Amino acid sequence: MKVLEFGNGLSAAYAGKLFAACDMEVIRVDSANLTQSTRDAALELYLHAGKRRVFIDYDNPKESGAQDLRRLMDHCDIIVTDEHPQILDQLDWANPGHPSIRVSISPFGLFGPYRNWRANGAILQAMGGMTSIIGDPGREPLTIPGNLVEYQSAQMAYIAAMATLVADSGQIVNPRQIEVSMLETVMSMSQFTTIMWTCRQEIRQRFGNGFSNVYPINLYPCKDGWICVNIVPAFWDTFTRMLGDESLANDPRFATNDARLENRVSLDELITGCFADKTMAELMESGQRGFRVPLGSLYSLQDLLDDEHLAARHYFQKITDVKGATFLAPGPAWRDKNFRIPKDLTSAAPASTTLDELLSERPPGDKFKTGTPPGRSSLPDQPLKGIRIMDLTHVWAGPLATRILADLGAEVLKLEAGYARGPAIPPGKGLYPGGHPGDEPWNRQALFNKLNRNKKGLSFDLKEDEGKELFFSLVSRSDIIIENFSATAMERLNLGFEKLSRANPEIIYIAMPGYGAEGPHSDFVAFGPSVEPMTGLAALMGYSDDEPHTSAIALPDAIAGITAAAAAVSALFQRLPNQGKNKSVQQRRAARHIDLALVEATINMLGEQLIEYQMTGRAPIRQGNHIDHASLHGLFACRGPDDWIVISCLDEIAWGNLAKLMGIGGDERFANPDQRKRNRARLYSLINAWTGTHDKIALMSQLQAIGVSAGAVLDASEFMSDPHHSERGYFITLGGGQIEPLAYPGLPLFINGSRHQAFVRAPMLGEHNADILGELLGFDRQHIARLTMSGILHHRPTS
Repeated sequence: MKVLEFGNGLSAAYAGKLFAACDMEVIRVDSANLTQSTRDAALELYLHAGKRRVFIDYDNPKESGAQDLRRLMDHCDIIVTDEHPQILDQLDWANPGHPSIRVSISPFGLFGPYRNWRANGAILQAMGGMTSIIGDPGREPLTIPGNLVEYQSAQMAYIAAMATLVADSGQIVNPRQIEVSMLETVMSMSQFTTIMWTCRQEIRQRFGNGFSNVYPINLYPCKDGWICVNIVPAFWDTFTRMLGDESLANDPRFATNDARLENRVSLDELITGCFADKTMAELMESGQRGFRVPLGSLYSLQDLLDDEHLAARHYFQKITDVKGATFLAPGPAWRDKNFRIPKDLTSAAPASTTLDELLSERPPGDKFKTGTPPGRSSLPDQPLKGIRIMDLTHVWAGPLATRILADLGAEVLKLEAGYARGPAIPPGKGLYPGGHPGDEPWNRQALFNKLNRNKKGLSFDLKEDEGKELFFSLVSRSDIIIENFSATAMERLNLGFEKLSRANPEIIYIAMPGYGAEGPHSDFVAFGPSVEPMTGLAALMGYSDDEPHTSAIALPDAIAGITAAAAAVSALFQRLPNQGKNKSVQQRRAARHIDLALVEATINMLGEQLIEYQMTGRAPIRQGNHIDHASLHGLFACRGPDDWIVISCLDEIAWGNLAKLMGIGGDERFANPDQRKRNRARLYSLINAWTGTHDKIALMSQLQAIGVSAGAVLDASEFMSDPHHSERGYFITLGGGQIEPLAYPGLPLFINGSRHQAFVRAPMLGEHNADILGELLGFDRQHIARLTMSGILHHRPTS
């Protein structure tokens, strides 16, 4: 399988990296002279090691370079690009010359009002509602550093392409056009933002390093660094014992979650005092091992490289550059549990392969099939139709993974215990349509309904023997199991991989514990907020070096959810008949235990930072929203109490256009990047004074019209009503039964021009018990009625 990758962004490069990790031959097209900065060298090494590279100058469609690129496309099975839509028009992208899978990743998609706008990850975070909720109240919001948007969009592209290959039984039989919008990818990564607006007309606000609904989830200083605590109500009493004062459990200032929120200043002072004379290592040992509460150290990049847990899991991968220097980089974000050491990679120099070499290796059309294979190719918008998944996931990461797979047509059986959705009478106000819990609040929870559309609902208890029997019977008829329990939970239930593989010798079992299935930290209590500081992200993020910051949106959950969907389609592809030349049918289809740790999936987003640190020995500096390599980049205040805009001039042409519009084109203090860097404070002051007189959305459009990348910082009410999304049909409305229709984020991709086909609302508790047990297991009505009457099957909460 040959993959061709081209474009000047980072999304196609990361997608190519994923295809290469799946043992495909990836050809990278370089079209511009590469700069010599350490940052670019680190990106080159992280993204392109293990690929073949050819130089083709294709920017001018009338020159031979564009023709050469089109010729090379005809020799490849998968073509992935992040070129601008206008360049793709010039390359006649919409008219493939032969059956292939063509994948476009672009900021705003290939159609819609913003199609031709330009943007980077910071602008897309702003326009997608992420930036507005990150940072301290009363201060400018913060952008997540690095290339999160680019890499997650690449994963979405990879998922769609691999799902299409699975549908076509690994053959290239018809042209497949896949379109991924990076802005839609950002919006698909939200947890509470959209449903707070649709259910309560409430705009989610910035809340520092914590969450406005649960406390204490926050970052605290200690003797030698910072510690994140993630104390949801179930852990409060235990946490007070860790603090050495059990009386706090009943102290009226802190006895309830609402009281802790109201008195959080006093509580922060108390926790900070308790932590002041303790090291991160001491607090982790006490908290995680002594008291079993979720804490996380704020790791530097060096801490990651030195981490005993990552070393024991053989996580890092050795990558050698063209000069022979070797660096450690994040290895695969998932792997078979029995495989631990990722293969070493070597970087190829640009133009190390010639076009003639590549064209001579395979005649055009060779290996391409015609007709319809014995797969599901007639359903391009539902490529996973016919794949059955047992979904044991909960909260966010796991349900997001299975939602993506369900959106792509997989039959997802959502298995819940009777107590999974909480008690029949909820203890708090919750998030319900219209703000009302109704007669069946357990079926009206907006977060559950957002994450579990297109699934079928089953409810029985895996702790009961009869429940285990039902489960094993369903496993024997399934393709995949996905769960995100703690590392030992399934073994404790007597449902470990060995027994699952006996029930189904071909099962693909994906486990998503916070720190992985094995290793010194595998027993750590893990939630997204406490995992995040241990990924190195907070080493890069903050208003200054003295003010580290977390995303406060449980970012590892969203990253791992998308990564788990990628792992699932990879495993499905690898068991196809025409894959694994050196493997027998029995080896290919043997049961697989895929180990996917939240912490490792997130570190994968920071690969180039880790390599650059090893190249220079200099730790990154937290500097708010500034980006050193841009001609100008910042977040600026607009008219309105909390209105902001990201402006990014990535080259001197864009800077010249902005300066002319502002009337400072002739100011020598800002004549070149070095001058602007020296006079940054004065320049930013001038820009803020200028943007402060403008409406953020009008200014965004005005700047984009003159070639300046810009994006307004939007909240849920603004981005959910944006005309671009209306034209593209991104948000979908689902409801029925006990759930009023609500708008939810959709799937950020098109396959052959189609998406959102036949989507259905999330299932009510146990809604499909009878259908599934009758159709799959052959149970008659009497048998199902007996299971219901005896309390094995549930339709109402059991707590």
